[in-house]
Amino acid sequence: MKKQFIFVMIEGVLFFLFGFFHFTFPCVFKTIFHIPCPGCGMTRAFLKILHFQFLESFQYNILALPLFFLICAINILIVIDLIYHRNYFSKMIHRIENNWFMLLFLVVLSELVNLYRGI
Repeated sequence: MKKQFIFVMIEGVLFFLFGFFHFTFPCVFKTIFHIPCPGCGMTRAFLKILHFQFLESFQYNILALPLFFLICAINILIVIDLIYHRNYFSKMIHRIENNWFMLLFLVVLSELVNLYRGI
């Protein structure tokens, strides 16, 4: 349970840095290989989601909206686990691990869209 609590605390600090101070850093993948990675534009897309501009976030990165809701669901499950001493978080991670091909498809799709747009 301590690992989950630490995860939530780190995520809260990152949310604070990105959301309020617009703290950004360059993409290491794009800097090294000179092509956009599947996560390029994700920070800008998350900032648009936080300002309830969902269509603009979709234009920055196609994976931003599903990933944002997945992160919200994970956080809710972690809080439920911490309060009620359940094990929902590990069950969800196990389900995601079993559907790795869907995640791979989404990452490849995002990469193709980013290459097409030249982000």
